[in-house]
Amino acid sequence: MLAVENAVVRAGSRTLLRGVSLELPSARMTCMVGPNGAGKSTLLEVLSGLRRTDAGDVILEGRPLARWKPEALARCRSVLPQASPLSFPLTALEVVLLGRTPWAGRSSRLRDMDCVHAALCETDTLALVERRYPTLSGGERQRVQLARVLAQLDYTRNETSFEGRYLLLDEPTAALDIAHQHAFLRTAQRLAQRGAAVLAIVHDPNLALLYADHVVMLADGRIAARGDPRTVVTAERMRRIFGIEVAIERHPARDRVYAVPL
Repeated sequence: MLAVENAVVRAGSRTLLRGVSLELPSARMTCMVGPNGAGKSTLLEVLSGLRRTDAGDVILEGRPLARWKPEALARCRSVLPQASPLSFPLTALEVVLLGRTPWAGRSSRLRDMDCVHAALCETDTLALVERRYPTLSGGERQRVQLARVLAQLDYTRNETSFEGRYLLLDEPTAALDIAHQHAFLRTAQRLAQRGAAVLAIVHDPNLALLYADHVVMLADGRIAARGDPRTVVTAERMRRIFGIEVAIERHPARDRVYAVPL
């Protein structure tokens, strides 16, 4: 399990996180929603080890995150940030292969290529392998980066369990068209169903309502609500936290609900 306990993060005179505690257990997809400036990306950076707290602890598999060696951490936890700038003229294939770096000396070339091929197929990027990364569109880059983090987690199509692996996604669908938004989140959902702990920040609460097992609503650096998506995303909370009037309706094809702006 990956957990943060009573995290406080300050930036100058501003407090970005105010005593936040959150657990990411295996086999669950958690979506985090909240308005701009709520502290979502800060919390993800804390959980990933990319940002230190002013108070509080981050624990991974019973051990403080700070005590993990970087290579060992990278083999079980991968992070997809909001943007992944890369100006070097690497091909898409070379970018995905970068995900295998933590496995150097522990994996064969055959295993590396098996993971890379599986990740490219999963993200619909196999046709991009010879393209130079800087020439790709924003959505194509994001899908290539998802392939990279899947390869980092030793992803293969026939892997039966991803328990003990953690995937952290910061606004992963922002640059994607509607078809690839849903494909992207279905991939994350399948990973969770096979044992991984997944955290995804999403701007659209309907994506959280459709794919999440657990929703965390953040506001003003605090957790405003957490739990089953159907009980967390309510018309009253959408009005109070997002300032928008919605009706919560039952999904016509799934045992889910969705929010309709009024």
